[in-house]
Amino acid sequence: MGFSPTKWMPELAELLSDFCTDGCHHIELYEDMVTIKTEPFLIVPGQKAANGTSFEGHALFEAPSIRKYRDKYYFVYSSEHFQELCYAIGDTPSGPFEYKGRLVSNGDIGINGSCKPLNHTGNNHGGLAEIKGKYYIFYHRHTNNTPYSRQACAEKIEFLPDGTFRQSEITSCGLNGGPLRASGTYSSNIVCNLSAEMPDPPYLTQNGGDREECDDQYIKNMTDGAFAGFKYFDFCGGERLGVTVRASGEAVLFAKVSLDSEPFAKAIITPSDEAVEFIFDNSVPKNTKALFFTYCGKGSCDIISFRIF
Repeated sequence: MGFSPTKWMPELAELLSDFCTDGCHHIELYEDMVTIKTEPFLIVPGQKAANGTSFEGHALFEAPSIRKYRDKYYFVYSSEHFQELCYAIGDTPSGPFEYKGRLVSNGDIGINGSCKPLNHTGNNHGGLAEIKGKYYIFYHRHTNNTPYSRQACAEKIEFLPDGTFRQSEITSCGLNGGPLRASGTYSSNIVCNLSAEMPDPPYLTQNGGDREECDDQYIKNMTDGAFAGFKYFDFCGGERLGVTVRASGEAVLFAKVSLDSEPFAKAIITPSDEAVEFIFDNSVPKNTKALFFTYCGKGSCDIISFRIF
């Protein structure tokens, strides 16, 4: 059975709990940036010190950083849940800080109140940035069925009038600035939701070893019941779909407008060692914004790309 980050992370959390520090400390330096001016004191608690504070349940684990927006200081960190980047707000760089919420979860946990991961979850590092008056969250997800292969990602994030942020949803759009054009061929590596809670789940990989230049990245190991979701597109209705796969068994790939909806089209998949395109039997309905593919059948398939025409 392959490695599953989602299955592995709770075990790691339990293992590391005995080694967690009490949190992040603040130390002020003199202008020489070497001499210590003040003794260290706790500003954001870890698991051992979070009980009874606003951070309880989302204690600091690692990767803290601070930035200033307007007249407040924003403390961004990776929490005890690993998959989420959280933030706290204070009046000074030394606090006191109050926990305010998640910025992003690489499993989309928390989106629409969901408690179940819609992607592989694993440790998460990143940062919050303001660029020309707009705000973005940078984070990473895991590829190659291991926590040591990490793909950098980014999403726009909404800064609310009260100074808080709305948790950013993971999409296939990234920094596109809006929905994707419903025309042309898209690599399956823009997948934003991918089955995680399975014994041997699908995952992103590429031909050859893990590397920076991954223009051939694809979804590997779609098995019975697995899903792959892509959001969002500017469909007008009436578009047709094709999907290019390598398959080890006979199966049906269903197309849906959401994870919980009924299929609107299907493609009959037959085994092939080479990548082959299969056409879905019905067109895309009006008002469709997202595409989900679910696999039903024997063996497995690798989704290389899909085409909208």
